[in-house]
Amino acid sequence: MLRIMVSSSYFTPSPIVRSKSSMNILTSSNKNNEKSRGLTQIWPCNVQLSRYQSLEHPSNYYNYARKCIYPRHSETMWNLVNKAALQNAAHERAEAEELRLQSWQKIQQVNRQTKNRQAEATNKLRERVEEINHWKNELKTEIHLNEEEQERLRTNIQLLNYNKDYIRKPLEIAEECLANREQRHGIDEVKDIVERALSKVSAFPCY
Repeated sequence: MLRIMVSSSYFTPSPIVRSKSSMNILTSSNKNNEKSRGLTQIWPCNVQLSRYQSLEHPSNYYNYARKCIYPRHSETMWNLVNKAALQNAAHERAEAEELRLQSWQKIQQVNRQTKNRQAEATNKLRERVEEINHWKNELKTEIHLNEEEQERLRTNIQLLNYNKDYIRKPLEIAEECLANREQRHGIDEVKDIVERALSKVSAFPCY
C-alpha cells in the first residue's frame, strides 16, 4: 500500500468555521441510529454468504487541499477487509476443490455403474440369442422329422392304394360268381364249400 507522508506545517489551518452539519458530528443516539439504518456488506461476485463480514459506513474526513469533506475508511478496516477476502478466497478454493473432487468421484462411480450394467445387459442378450438359436435348431429338426414322417405316410398310402386295386379284381369275380350261382334251380341250390369260399371273399371290405 502506498503511503504519502505530508508534514503538518505544509497546509495552513482553514479559516472556515465548520458547522455541525459539515463535520458530520453525531450524538451517541444519532450514531446508533445511523449504524442501524444500514451497513456496507462485502459480497464478492454478488454471492451472499453468511461468512462475509459487514462494514460500517465510512467516516467523513476534511481534505485541507480540496477544502471538501470526503468519506474514507480507516486503514484498520482496509486491512480487515483484505484479510477477510483472503480467508474467504482460500475457503472458496477449498470448497471448489472439494466439489471438483466429489464431481470426479461421482463421474467415476456413474461410469463404473454404466459399464457394469452394459456388461450385464450384453451377457443377458448373448444368453437370449443362444437360447433362440437353440430352439430354432430344435424346430428345424422337428420340421425335418415331420417331413420324413409325411413322406413315409405318402408311401404307405400309395402302397395301400396299390393293394386295394390288386384285391378289387378277385372281389369282382367272386361277386359275379355268386350272382351266377343264384340262377340255379332245384337241387342245385346248395350251400357247398364253393359258395362258402365265394361268400368269404365277397365279405372282405374294399373301400
